[in-house]
Amino acid sequence: MTGRTGCARGMALVAVLWMLAALSGAALGLSAWVRSEARLRQADVARLNATAAAQAALVHVLAAHPWGGGSPPARQRWTVTVLDTPVQIDWSTAQAAIDINRAPQDLLQAVLAHAGGLPSDAAARWAAAIVQTRADPALSGRPAYDAVEDLLTRPGLPFPVWMAVQSLLTVDSDDPALDPQAVDDSLLIVLAQGDAGRAAAWARARSMQTDGDLSTIPAPWIRQTPGNRWKAVAHVQTEDGTFQVTWMLVQGAPMADRSPWRLLRQTVRWVPSG
Repeated sequence: MTGRTGCARGMALVAVLWMLAALSGAALGLSAWVRSEARLRQADVARLNATAAAQAALVHVLAAHPWGGGSPPARQRWTVTVLDTPVQIDWSTAQAAIDINRAPQDLLQAVLAHAGGLPSDAAARWAAAIVQTRADPALSGRPAYDAVEDLLTRPGLPFPVWMAVQSLLTVDSDDPALDPQAVDDSLLIVLAQGDAGRAAAWARARSMQTDGDLSTIPAPWIRQTPGNRWKAVAHVQTEDGTFQVTWMLVQGAPMADRSPWRLLRQTVRWVPSG
């Protein structure tokens, strides 16, 4: 009898130990979940604060640089501090990128070939497909592309090619041409139609604030007069990456009782570190 009682007690002890182990494991799992949720909430708060700082810096730039109702610089950079947070503002005309809704077919072919890495014949086929999509009668005058990402579905541009060119494209310039003084250096090779030496010469000329010889660029690719659309990108550095808030703006006539600026589009992007 005593043996049976001791065996029962031993089994009960084992059951209690198993239960304690299970509860301990559950507690550890719950603790890890709580820590993970806390980190996510902290990241959300940090990104919310970064977005607010970026928007405040953009408003400050527009208020502090009215440009007397004239044309802003084609390309400029400022650093604005908002509540001890430094915000870098990159400003450029919207004609610093190729508008896929309006660009001529040969310019689209050039960016796909010289920035996207496609052979000339393949670049020509994809450029033609982009233009054909724009001609769809069902659009009824509406733009074919609402975002650069639309190229992945219409006409189905290969993802590696899209990744290579997407930063050089826009849907917001409302212009078929480019401002050579405003484009990124990575677009100069496109304007030079693959001539690296000529692109490097243009980059050197721009760094010395001179125009350089742009006569080899096809005339339909170059905007001759300033447009009224502008792009402002605010960059806020966080512990785990960079927050980017982009405003596409339309500049209207200056008025005494209201801002000449109209926000066309805002996009928010978080770029993780590394």
